[in-house]
Amino acid sequence: MFAKTSRWIAYPLSWLLLMLVPLAIDAMRSSAGPASTTNQFSISSFMADYHARRSGDRLAIDVTERITANFPRRYVNRGIERRLDARYGNADIQLSGFAVTDPSGKRIPFTRRTESDGDIVLRIGSANTYVYGRVDYVISYTIGHAMVQAGDRQEIYLDVNGTGWQQRFGQVRARLTMAPDLVGDLLGEQACYYGPAGSTSRCAIDGNGAVVQTGVVALEPRATMTIAVGFRQGTVADAVPALRGGLGWWGIAAMPVVAAVLLGVALVVRARRLRALLLRDDVEIRYTAPDIQPILAADFLGLPERGAAAQLTRLVLDGEATLASEAAPIGTAPRPRGRLSRRERDAVRADLRVQLLDPDGIDRSVRSICQSLFGGGRSIPLGNVPSYDIAAASRERWQLLLRSGLRRRSWLGTTLFASGYVALIGFGWVQLGLGLSGLLWPFLGAGVLAVLLLSAFVHYYPTLGRLTAEGRRLRDELAGLHRFVTMAEADRIAWMQNAVDAPRVTGADDGSLIDLYEPLLPYAIIFGVEDTWRQALGNLYDLVPARPEHPVDVPAVALAMAWSDYAPQYHRRTPEPDSFWDGRPAWGEGWVAGAGRGLGEALDSWATSRDDDRGGSWGSGGGSSSSWSSSSSSFSSSGSSGGGSSGGGMGGGGGGGW
Repeated sequence: MFAKTSRWIAYPLSWLLLMLVPLAIDAMRSSAGPASTTNQFSISSFMADYHARRSGDRLAIDVTERITANFPRRYVNRGIERRLDARYGNADIQLSGFAVTDPSGKRIPFTRRTESDGDIVLRIGSANTYVYGRVDYVISYTIGHAMVQAGDRQEIYLDVNGTGWQQRFGQVRARLTMAPDLVGDLLGEQACYYGPAGSTSRCAIDGNGAVVQTGVVALEPRATMTIAVGFRQGTVADAVPALRGGLGWWGIAAMPVVAAVLLGVALVVRARRLRALLLRDDVEIRYTAPDIQPILAADFLGLPERGAAAQLTRLVLDGEATLASEAAPIGTAPRPRGRLSRRERDAVRADLRVQLLDPDGIDRSVRSICQSLFGGGRSIPLGNVPSYDIAAASRERWQLLLRSGLRRRSWLGTTLFASGYVALIGFGWVQLGLGLSGLLWPFLGAGVLAVLLLSAFVHYYPTLGRLTAEGRRLRDELAGLHRFVTMAEADRIAWMQNAVDAPRVTGADDGSLIDLYEPLLPYAIIFGVEDTWRQALGNLYDLVPARPEHPVDVPAVALAMAWSDYAPQYHRRTPEPDSFWDGRPAWGEGWVAGAGRGLGEALDSWATSRDDDRGGSWGSGGGSSSSWSSSSSSFSSSGSSGGGSSGGGMGGGGGGGW
């Protein structure tokens, strides 16, 4: 259907890169973390005890975290920093009552600071003292506003250690104890999740009256345990609003669905316009071709892929070109040909040679186009025709169509494509901002599919406007000729003048000549009655010239430079600014492969080089530790009933060494 893939890859790949913008911003915002050497320690144990109680109209939770860290002697550490998320969505969860001791209750010095985003960081240890080996920390604080309003219920929804640690955890456990006056409001539903932000992997959790306790799990860096316990509606009067969920599968499906609708509109418009141009019974049957070059007629009808083959057969019929065959004259009876097999197509291309006999004798309006397409006056194999300057020929074809005065210009297709592409970018960013809750890969796949469908929309939508008076006259002539060719001549032309079975006669120095004698063959090709010549010749329009090499090592930069070279051409059958209808996007090759490899390397680089203490979710959910992710599961019921994910609760945060 298309000759190259590069243009179809350029727009989806650019969309993917633009989706990485918010993620890259998040990564860069977090890149100023502590020096990497201070984080070369391990955490063998993280045990959290929560005591929930009423506090006026709210629920308060007293938190005790017991952290066992092991510091190697080859690195210098003064202690740890514990970063606590102070907000849940837009709500302040009222952190207070900070204290740090060792297991015996002896006070450990710490300082407290508040970051620009409101998070609270406890720097634990003394600037004049280094720590080695095993060190135990007992951190205490209170969450003063801890109940979450989740749909038809309220719940305690807590991240235990948080996603912002660069250390592995040997074991993590949580225990929640509720005051007696809360036990009667329990729904008996609780859930435990673990893993990176957005993970729905479940861990063991048991409820026994006033106590809910999890099993012990080991966690990788930037992974957390999250617990959720459900309460009846109205357990407390003042609850924190649940985080706004992402659009989930509905939002993901909306992108390709809307693009598919646009494609359907384009196909309908194209079919209706072609039907209005050719399938008419109110015109007089015409038995001769109009006085117009076939390549211009094809472009006028919006069928540029058929123009080159039609023009070549016209040149042969007029004695301005020859098609020479290296094979002996065919002695078998011809037969009708539909779509050529690949073997038949390759055989024709290998057998036939094209030569313009008198380039200066070709009609001036198409002379330069024919020379660009068919190689001047040299004899060239049919299979080598696409190696000539087809992009230049496409530009000239577009200018010829404009100069002909057959159609008015229209900006509708250009506007719809630009608006749709910008809308896909904006809608993608909105979904990343709301959070994808583990749906990152379906989101990216659906977005790429939507861009491809939008590209197909532009491919088929006719953006050349209404016909002029001269265009209406030509339309009537072509419609009358179409009636004659399709009604009376179709079978004969398809039998006798197809690319495989057309008669071969002696007379060429290097073989035999193809004897084309049917004057309506060019228009049979345009009307789709005889398609083998177009298949054998290929779709000769708007092939992109070779890209100049750029000595750039960074894949993303190389991609951007390559895009700047070709962006003006990527969605047109010709490189002119208004040529969407006459410039179908082509399938291609070139810089895309290298850029694609660079994209994968860039993803790996961003994912592994984030030296922050806040964690990262890559659009997959996660708590307030990531400015571009949402911690609630898209359109889920609640965390306690199984619709949550790790990193979806309040608190948590992260930490590191100093």
